[in-house]
Amino acid sequence: MQKSQALRGDSWRQRDMTTRKTDQKQGSEAAAVTMPVDATMAGMQTRMAQMMTGNAELARRWMDGWARMMTELLDFSGRRMQANFETLERTARCQDPGEALRMQMSSVETAVRVYADEAGRLYELCSKTSEDCIKAFDGAHDETTQAPRPEPRQAAE
Repeated sequence: MQKSQALRGDSWRQRDMTTRKTDQKQGSEAAAVTMPVDATMAGMQTRMAQMMTGNAELARRWMDGWARMMTELLDFSGRRMQANFETLERTARCQDPGEALRMQMSSVETAVRVYADEAGRLYELCSKTSEDCIKAFDGAHDETTQAPRPEPRQAAE
Protein backbone atom coordinates (compact mmCIF):
# COMPACT_ATOMS: atom_id res chain seq x y z
CA MET A 1 0.00 0.00 0.00
CA GLN A 2 2.78 2.39 0.85
CA LYS A 3 4.57 1.50 -2.36
CA SER A 4 1.57 2.41 -4.57
CA GLN A 5 1.13 5.73 -2.76
CA ALA A 6 4.78 6.50 -3.27
CA LEU A 7 4.43 5.72 -6.98
CA ARG A 8 1.42 8.00 -7.30
CA GLY A 9 3.36 10.75 -5.55
CA ASP A 10 6.31 10.31 -7.92
CA SER A 11 3.97 10.39 -10.91
CA TRP A 12 2.47 13.67 -9.69
CA ARG A 13 5.95 15.15 -9.21
CA GLN A 14 6.92 14.13 -12.74
CA ARG A 15 3.80 15.77 -14.20
CA ASP A 16 4.46 18.89 -12.12
CA MET A 17 8.06 19.08 -13.41
CA THR A 18 6.87 18.60 -17.01
CA THR A 19 4.27 21.32 -16.60
CA ARG A 20 6.85 23.70 -15.14
CA LYS A 21 9.24 23.03 -18.03
CA THR A 22 6.45 23.65 -20.56
CA ASP A 23 5.42 26.87 -18.81
CA GLN A 24 9.04 28.03 -18.71
CA LYS A 25 9.48 27.22 -22.41
CA GLN A 26 6.31 29.12 -23.34
CA GLY A 27 7.39 32.02 -21.15
CA SER A 28 10.80 32.18 -22.79
CA GLU A 29 9.21 32.06 -26.26
CA ALA A 30 6.91 34.94 -25.34
CA ALA A 31 9.85 36.85 -23.91
CA ALA A 32 11.77 36.33 -27.15
CA VAL A 33 8.87 37.76 -29.13
CA THR A 34 8.42 40.82 -26.93
CA MET A 35 12.13 41.45 -26.29
CA PRO A 36 12.66 43.89 -29.21
CA VAL A 37 9.60 45.91 -28.19
CA ASP A 38 10.64 45.90 -24.54
CA ALA A 39 14.15 47.02 -25.44
CA THR A 40 12.84 49.82 -27.66
CA MET A 41 10.42 51.02 -24.99
CA ALA A 42 13.12 50.93 -22.32
CA GLY A 43 15.42 52.95 -24.57
CA MET A 44 12.72 55.50 -25.29
CA GLN A 45 11.90 55.83 -21.60
CA THR A 46 15.57 56.31 -20.76
CA ARG A 47 16.01 58.98 -23.43
CA MET A 48 12.83 60.74 -22.35
CA ALA A 49 13.96 60.70 -18.72
CA GLN A 50 17.36 62.10 -19.70
CA MET A 51 15.72 64.82 -21.75
CA MET A 52 13.29 65.69 -18.99
CA THR A 53 15.95 65.68 -16.32
CA GLY A 54 18.28 67.79 -18.44
CA ASN A 55 15.70 70.40 -19.21
CA ALA A 56 13.18 71.08 -16.46
CA GLU A 57 11.65 74.01 -18.32
CA LEU A 58 11.03 71.86 -21.37
CA ALA A 59 9.38 69.25 -19.16
CA ARG A 60 7.20 71.87 -17.50
CA ARG A 61 6.05 73.30 -20.83
CA TRP A 62 5.41 69.85 -22.27
CA MET A 63 3.31 68.83 -19.26
CA ASP A 64 1.41 72.15 -19.31
CA GLY A 65 0.62 71.64 -22.99
CA TRP A 66 -0.62 68.09 -22.45
CA ALA A 67 -2.72 69.25 -19.52
CA ARG A 68 -4.35 71.90 -21.75
CA MET A 69 -5.05 69.30 -24.44
CA MET A 70 -6.49 66.78 -22.00
CA THR A 71 -8.69 69.47 -20.44
CA GLU A 72 -9.93 70.45 -23.90
CA LEU A 73 -10.67 66.83 -24.80
CA LEU A 74 -12.56 66.21 -21.57
CA ASP A 75 -14.57 69.40 -22.00
CA PHE A 76 -15.35 68.50 -25.60
CA SER A 77 -16.41 64.98 -24.63
CA GLY A 78 -18.75 66.37 -22.00
CA ARG A 79 -20.30 68.82 -24.47
CA ARG A 80 -20.78 66.07 -27.06
CA MET A 81 -22.37 63.70 -24.54
CA GLN A 82 -24.80 66.42 -23.50
CA ALA A 83 -25.65 67.17 -27.14
CA ASN A 84 -26.17 63.46 -27.84
CA PHE A 85 -28.53 63.11 -24.87
CA GLU A 86 -30.50 66.13 -26.06
CA THR A 87 -30.73 64.62 -29.55
CA LEU A 88 -32.02 61.35 -28.10
CA GLU A 89 -34.64 63.22 -26.07
CA ARG A 90 -35.82 65.13 -29.16
CA THR A 91 -35.90 61.91 -31.18
CA ALA A 92 -38.08 60.26 -28.54
CA ARG A 93 -40.58 63.14 -28.81
CA CYS A 94 -40.87 62.96 -32.61
CA GLN A 95 -44.38 62.26 -33.89
CA ASP A 96 -43.48 60.80 -37.29
CA PRO A 97 -40.47 59.09 -38.94
CA GLY A 98 -39.84 61.99 -41.33
CA GLU A 99 -39.44 64.42 -38.46
CA ALA A 100 -37.09 61.99 -36.68
CA LEU A 101 -35.01 61.57 -39.85
CA ARG A 102 -34.71 65.34 -40.39
CA MET A 103 -33.72 65.85 -36.77
CA GLN A 104 -31.09 63.09 -36.96
CA MET A 105 -29.65 64.47 -40.21
CA SER A 106 -29.39 67.92 -38.66
CA SER A 107 -27.70 66.40 -35.63
CA VAL A 108 -25.14 64.58 -37.79
CA GLU A 109 -24.37 67.75 -39.78
CA THR A 110 -23.84 69.65 -36.55
CA ALA A 111 -21.63 66.89 -35.14
CA VAL A 112 -19.41 66.90 -38.24
CA ARG A 113 -18.95 70.66 -37.98
CA VAL A 114 -18.30 70.52 -34.22
CA TYR A 115 -15.74 67.70 -34.57
CA ALA A 116 -13.93 69.60 -37.34
CA ASP A 117 -13.79 72.70 -35.12
CA GLU A 118 -12.46 70.62 -32.24
CA ALA A 119 -9.76 69.13 -34.46
CA GLY A 120 -8.70 72.68 -35.31
CA ARG A 121 -8.54 73.64 -31.62
CA LEU A 122 -6.46 70.56 -30.80
CA TYR A 123 -4.12 71.31 -33.70
CA GLU A 124 -3.63 74.83 -32.36
CA LEU A 125 -2.94 73.53 -28.85
CA CYS A 126 -0.43 70.99 -30.20
CA SER A 127 1.28 73.64 -32.30
CA LYS A 128 1.53 76.04 -29.36
CA THR A 129 2.89 73.29 -27.12
CA SER A 130 5.48 72.35 -29.75
CA GLU A 131 6.55 75.96 -30.17
CA ASP A 132 6.83 76.42 -26.40
CA CYS A 133 8.91 73.24 -26.08
CA ILE A 134 11.21 74.21 -28.95
CA LYS A 135 11.78 77.62 -27.36
CA ALA A 136 12.58 75.97 -24.02
CA PHE A 137 14.91 73.47 -25.70
CA ASP A 138 16.71 76.17 -27.68
CA GLY A 139 17.00 78.33 -24.58
CA ALA A 140 18.51 75.46 -22.58
CA HIS A 141 21.70 75.37 -24.64
CA ASP A 142 24.38 77.92 -24.01
CA GLU A 143 26.31 79.60 -26.79
CA THR A 144 29.12 77.03 -26.72
CA THR A 145 26.87 74.05 -27.38
CA GLN A 146 24.62 75.63 -29.98
CA ALA A 147 25.47 75.38 -33.61
CA PRO A 148 26.18 78.80 -35.07
CA ARG A 149 23.14 80.32 -36.69
CA PRO A 150 23.53 82.29 -39.88
CA GLU A 151 23.00 86.00 -39.66
CA PRO A 152 19.82 87.20 -41.32
CA ARG A 153 20.47 88.54 -44.79
CA GLN A 154 20.07 92.23 -45.24
CA ALA A 155 18.23 93.48 -48.26
CA ALA A 156 20.53 95.03 -50.87
CA GLU A 157 20.34 98.80 -50.79
